[in-house]
Amino acid sequence: MRGRDSRDTVRTPGVTTDGSQGVTTDGPQGVTTHGGTMRDKHDRATADLLKTPAANRQAAYADRQRQAGRKQRSYWLTDDEAAAVAALLERLRGS
Repeated sequence: MRGRDSRDTVRTPGVTTDGSQGVTTDGPQGVTTHGGTMRDKHDRATADLLKTPAANRQAAYADRQRQAGRKQRSYWLTDDEAAAVAALLERLRGS
């Protein structure tokens, strides 16, 4: 029996044969491994219980903006450019 060398591959859930992180569903039904982290379908339900009031407020604001048809965008602006953009938006929105 020969020893192991670099040509041997070991298949492990969550790791592809080339060693990079992968996604497999070899675990119990409804459980997915991704990079070694076990998650199930109940994680989202319990995560909502852990949100702070500030996180809830920010999520509600983002939802209202999406309903208004807006998307968040980031721009690198000087102070003068930022003031000009704010004035233009105020004029466009009729505020």
